[in-house]
Amino acid sequence: MKHIKILSLLAALLIMAAFATVQVFSIANEAETEDSSMHLCNLEQARVNDEQLVSFFELGRYGEIVYPDFIGGIFYNEDGNMVLQIVRNAARSSEQYNLVSEFANATDDIIVEHVNFSQNEINAVMAILDAYWQAEERPEVFDNIDSYHMDTINNRVEVWLRVYNEAEINRFRDTVLDSPIIYLTESIGMIAVTRTINPGMSISEFEGSAGYRVETGGCNNRQGFLTSAHLVRANQVFPNLGSVHWRQWSGTVDAAFIHTNSNITLTNNRPRQSGVISTNVRDDLRVGDSVGMHGGVRGWQTGTIQSVHAAGAGGITRQVATSVDNYGGDSGGPVLFLGRSGLVGPFICTAGIVHGALENQNGIIPRTMRFTRADEIERASGLRRF
Repeated sequence: MKHIKILSLLAALLIMAAFATVQVFSIANEAETEDSSMHLCNLEQARVNDEQLVSFFELGRYGEIVYPDFIGGIFYNEDGNMVLQIVRNAARSSEQYNLVSEFANATDDIIVEHVNFSQNEINAVMAILDAYWQAEERPEVFDNIDSYHMDTINNRVEVWLRVYNEAEINRFRDTVLDSPIIYLTESIGMIAVTRTINPGMSISEFEGSAGYRVETGGCNNRQGFLTSAHLVRANQVFPNLGSVHWRQWSGTVDAAFIHTNSNITLTNNRPRQSGVISTNVRDDLRVGDSVGMHGGVRGWQTGTIQSVHAAGAGGITRQVATSVDNYGGDSGGPVLFLGRSGLVGPFICTAGIVHGALENQNGIIPRTMRFTRADEIERASGLRRF
């Protein structure tokens, strides 16, 4: 009888413990849901603030934003809030500055940071590095550079040195550029293009993935899809698929247009996912934006933009660095803009195609996918989405 009482007591204690665990799990889930909802609300407000803020700025020749010299950068932080960087010693007497300052001060959802360098100064440094990176003959010091990118969050340009010591640091500053904007650090891996090809699906003809469908327009309209230029040769013919009608692996673009045969049907359907890819091209990409990739090997992978101006393989520049996971065979696959509200649906826009990922002696580094921007491809090729 005594044993029965003890067993009953133990059973009751176990039931109470299990109930307590369920309660804790339920509370944790509620807290996580609440945090997620708050994050989405912050992102949505940040998007509204962003649109209002950039309305104070002028537009350049190609419709790009021309930042005033007092702007250091704009990004979204981990909580989904907009961070506006203002240069400490910039002139503050202009009407444009007063408009931006008044708007930021009147908006509780904008976090203002004071930084040392303007977006224009950072762009100028990136332009110098890009020119070296694209050159057929460049200083030997570049053999020791695995990568470089615009680090908006930290208001600097980060350069990764394969051999990182005082001698190599001095060699870079003496040979390339000695600027306080540049932060030299030890490399975590070099850029490697990943072999990939067809609409988010693997293409056996050239071991890659297809991007999204495009057309030339005009009387002799040609239709097909984009993929990475590093996967194919100029004018290359694939009897059961089509031929390379346009190709560029230079400047800011790693892309090729495959004009498909008449028996090939192209769609905007997302592989293994519901919904379709919008024919709209997103061109105002920000650090912190959510993006996703359809790759022939890794399938559907998502992450956020880490830099909107990073080096690419083969001497190309202005690639977008992300935390998306990709692997060999994903190159050329479509990259989608998922919005600043974190929502995924039929409204998602085209952002670009996969260029490659970082690689070291242990292989491809996870979550380092870089892509070529869709608006850069449009500008270089004249091709349009359909």
